[in-house]
Amino acid sequence: MLLHSATQKALNDFIAQPSHALLITGPEGSGKGSVAQFVASELLGTDVSKLDAHPRVLWLHDQAISIEDIRAAQKLMQLKVPGSKAIRRAVIAEQAQTMSNEAQNAFLKLLEEPPADTVIILTASSTEHLLPTIRSRVQQLHVRPVDKASTTQYFEKDYQPGEIDKAYYLSEGYMGLMQAILSGDASHPLVEQIQRAK
Repeated sequence: MLLHSATQKALNDFIAQPSHALLITGPEGSGKGSVAQFVASELLGTDVSKLDAHPRVLWLHDQAISIEDIRAAQKLMQLKVPGSKAIRRAVIAEQAQTMSNEAQNAFLKLLEEPPADTVIILTASSTEHLLPTIRSRVQQLHVRPVDKASTTQYFEKDYQPGEIDKAYYLSEGYMGLMQAILSGDASHPLVEQIQRAK
């Protein structure tokens, strides 16, 4: 995974000494979801591709997070987890800014007294719709854009220079969108918007 050096350092620091909750911020297409999955996989000692089926991972994505989702997270946290790893389960809540105030207040209870073996990872495109009490209980990591030289070097084995230049221009160096453009991932909402604009 290619990241800005400041983002990479913050990520490495968190993985080395994880707190109970991490909020990953950045604009749409910055790759926040991929960073969240990477953090969870590293802390749990599993492959990113296996997170969806991991019995101790609750991954809330592709929808507005509801009260029912938060109740599911509460149930997961009540279970005893065997093993000796410091982090043995994870809750990943993508696009946390879509939560209603009611849902955020319920989520706040998860953040106030999480089990020691659990990491809660949130992503948000903007923090202005998150309650201040949520923001105060999480460590924050901002995903920054990557410079053109680094992205060219990273992608040059698989794509032509012209394709890389075009994708960099459209994505402004944000890896989530750049990867989606280059791979032709039409399911990415911003790729869909680019196609419509054309």
